[in-house]
Amino acid sequence: MQKGSKLSMKSITIFVMLDACRHDYISRRHTPFLHSLQSSSLSCPVKPTFGFEPDAAYLAGLYPDQADGGAQFWYNPKDSPFKLARFLPKWTNKLPKIPQKIIRKLLLKAVRLSNSAPNLSTAWLPFHLLNQFALPMMNGLDQPGFCPGHKSIFDLLREQNLPWLFHAGPDYRVTINAACKRAKVKLHPPLAFAFFHIGNLDGTGHAFGPHSDEIQTELSHVDHGLSKIYRLANKRFSNVNFVIMGDHGMIEVDHLLNVKEILSALPLSLEKDYMYILDSTMARFWFFSKQAKQLIGHAMKNLQGGHIITKDEKDTFHLNYPHNRFGDMIYLANPGYLIFPNHYQVHRPETGMHGYSSNAYGQQALLLINSERVKHQQLKTPVAMRRVFPSVCDLLDISVPVDCNLPSLLTDLP
Repeated sequence: MQKGSKLSMKSITIFVMLDACRHDYISRRHTPFLHSLQSSSLSCPVKPTFGFEPDAAYLAGLYPDQADGGAQFWYNPKDSPFKLARFLPKWTNKLPKIPQKIIRKLLLKAVRLSNSAPNLSTAWLPFHLLNQFALPMMNGLDQPGFCPGHKSIFDLLREQNLPWLFHAGPDYRVTINAACKRAKVKLHPPLAFAFFHIGNLDGTGHAFGPHSDEIQTELSHVDHGLSKIYRLANKRFSNVNFVIMGDHGMIEVDHLLNVKEILSALPLSLEKDYMYILDSTMARFWFFSKQAKQLIGHAMKNLQGGHIITKDEKDTFHLNYPHNRFGDMIYLANPGYLIFPNHYQVHRPETGMHGYSSNAYGQQALLLINSERVKHQQLKTPVAMRRVFPSVCDLLDISVPVDCNLPSLLTDLP
């Protein structure tokens, strides 16, 4: 008998991916439910993997270079889904915000006629450059092939014929209210697993910062909603494992770096000499000439407020991809610095940002595991986000893949 087949259909593991929930957000005043739950749970800071796309870490236990993760866009003209964009004239990039948004929506609709990937986005990449980029992680989190060559938690559930509930974008609104409404209708036996992506804190943290009154208000709102889901689950199931994890933290922005202005002053031609993308906290470059590599390298080395990722850091962050689609050179901003304008924020800078080094205090997120099977304690030592994957497998009584040698937090604490 396979391990997963022993799971009682009256038992459920609920995984709440609480987008942008810092590890220090929990308080008696603003999050009374989570504060109370924390006392009977295992909780600790969790360190996300490098960049902006850590989903493969907690869903499959993978590093960025194992899952082609770390950024939403890659330089990959051959496989770009945006080839239609080359027909748009350059003057469309100078249109006001609303007309540009309309064109981007129409472009995405046209692209989806031949591409069913759920995660398509143009961000604010210039129209004439869109056909140079592709999205490496095209499949939805719960879809087969999310991590090609590796098994995610949903692949394992699929193999065991265990039913699950999935609530995430773009099919569902990622608000706490929407999650509560769907849980009320769908969260009942024989489900073995439920995944909820809740994004309230991310939008509020970006707009107002992680220490704002607005984030405290939103925390209270989310906390109340989570208590409703928790109580509902305990009414309908005899055993509930409740996992709450932030995918990253949020850091106050207090400095701006104008990389675009620096590049425009260099005697180089975009597309002919180099290509680049600005990911809020990263500037990534691809070089097509020695002169571009030399001039841009010198300019970025002298730009205070960040540094060029070294070979040792690539080893540490696991950025040794078997290709250069992630970039020939990466400039990483220091915590609190925002590259602006960038290809995500072009009209106004954000007040809060993430995507910094995972060693930064504010970049680390919350992990809370409430289960009869875990030792109740609050750890100050951060754990790697990749260890969430074997821990969830453990809660589900599912064996981890043979290529995963990570210990579960249920049995091996730091």
